[in-house]
Amino acid sequence: MYGVASDSSFTSRSMTFRLAEVESLRPGSVLITDIVDGGEEQRSVAIEEFASLGRDAC
Repeated sequence: MYGVASDSSFTSRSMTFRLAEVESLRPGSVLITDIVDGGEEQRSVAIEEFASLGRDAC
């Protein structure tokens, strides 16, 4: 999986998730994994917010 860091560099760090996290997603939401202090922090956002985050990052 590829992701973009805050400095626009790309990484190939693998991301993990548990089935229960995917099952709890609402239709129209996206699971985001952030790297915080070397660990993974997951959150779900509405697809509209996800699009806004991407637009703001550009």
